Amino acid sequence: MAGISTGVAAGIGGLIALTAAGTAVPSATRLKPAAPGMCQSGETPLFACTIGARQAAVCGRGGTAVYRFGRPGQVELTSSALTMAMRGFAGGGETQITAANGDYRYTMFDRTIRTAFGDDRRHGAATDSGLLIHRAGRIVATRRCTDDATVAAKAQSIIKPAPFVPH
Repeated sequence: MAGISTGVAAGIGGLIALTAAGTAVPSATRLKPAAPGMCQSGETPLFACTIGARQAAVCGRGGTAVYRFGRPGQVELTSSALTMAMRGFAGGGETQITAANGDYRYTMFDRTIRTAFGDDRRHGAATDSGLLIHRAGRIVATRRCTDDATVAAKAQSIIKPAPFVPH
């Protein structure tokens, strides 16, 4: 798995945690279809997240991708200036897609973390996804997805890499 950080690998439907022995432990398959109105016909949902009454989505077509935010049938913001980052850590990892729009950056994230070890020597995992809103290089808001959302593995082949956004 060249190019993948130790501890996680990109998999269909999200991250796959690796045990110390290198055995894959898939996270829950959480990929949801894009919200109505966010991805257009012929586009593949790379990320889809519900935040209250609004939705954030990254949609791919061929070798390009676009970020859309708004309500079903009423897109409020689009950006095709996208970058992607991945970071692995013990028991999980995080994948991010960041969209640029003027002085603002919108970072969608999908992460899996180890929560505990059970009697069976397997670890429990928790997943979290959401949207970080940055202005002038500072995080001004964090919104959690109200549904499970994950970054599709295909995004890595479409969106150019960039540095990880700590939060």
